[in-house]
This record gives sequence, structure tokens and C-alpha cells, in this order.
Amino acid sequence: MKKKKTAGSMVRGTLSPGLLGLKGFMIFKLGQFIQEKTENYFNEHKIKPRHYLVLALLREKGALSQQQLCEGLWIDRATMVGVIQKLTRLGFVRKRSHPGDKRAHLVSLTPKGTEFHAAHEAAFRQLDTEAFFPSLSKEDHAKLLAILQKSVKSLERG
Repeated sequence: MKKKKTAGSMVRGTLSPGLLGLKGFMIFKLGQFIQEKTENYFNEHKIKPRHYLVLALLREKGALSQQQLCEGLWIDRATMVGVIQKLTRLGFVRKRSHPGDKRAHLVSLTPKGTEFHAAHEAAFRQLDTEAFFPSLSKEDHAKLLAILQKSVKSLERG
């Protein structure tokens, strides 16, 4: 099995045919590859993909509670606390008291966070299509997205 490895990346070779038939394993491996590529992209900015995804969700939805962010990104509370702290330190988000719930805080984008998100949105979307799935046609991309959305929707209900 010929292996290809670059510094700081996973070893990639030829997977066994038996493993190629396991959908969960294949999605897991693709997930590892995607995580590696997105972490490499955001590494120079000292953030991880999950930080960027919080910015993207806030840009889409507006101010949200930390609980809403957890639910919207499927991130546990302890991790989200750290993500929000880092984004706050970077000046990308701010927290304020929730007007309807004294126990909660609303998290919102700052102008700096909005600017950062806007500066990286096109590149992030390009990674999503060209770097992660370069061999797929536009039609295949649409089919894959529909299948993944259907799978995720079924997990949301369960």
C-alpha cells in the first residue's frame, strides 16, 4: 500500500475494498480530511472551523443564546463556552444579558466579526466544493447535499 503524507496530515493510502463498502466509515474518513483542510485554512488566524461556523450562524440568524448556538451547530455546552470566550477575546463577538431570560446571554457579531466572516466566506465555500469533493459534478454535489440533508434531518428528530 503506497502512502502519501505531508507534515501534520493524516496518512492516506489505498483503503481496503471491504472498508469502502462501509458508509459510516467513509463519512468518518471524509470528515477527518475536511477537518484537516479547514483547520489548515484557519490556522493562520488562530481559530478552528467551529469558531468560523459560530460566526456564520450568527451572521445568518442574528444574536443567539449560547444554547441556541449549541443546538444550531450540534456542539456541547462546555466546548461552546470555550469557543465564545475565544471569539470574544478576538473581538469577533460580544455577549450581553438576554432580555427575556436573566440566566442566559445573547451572543452577537461585532463589526470585526462580521468583517472576518465576510472576508473568508467565499474561500470557505470554495473549500466545500473544490477541495473536499473535486471529482464531483455540480449534479453530484446537489445529490450529495440532498442525501446528507436527509440524513441530518432524520437525526434531528431522533
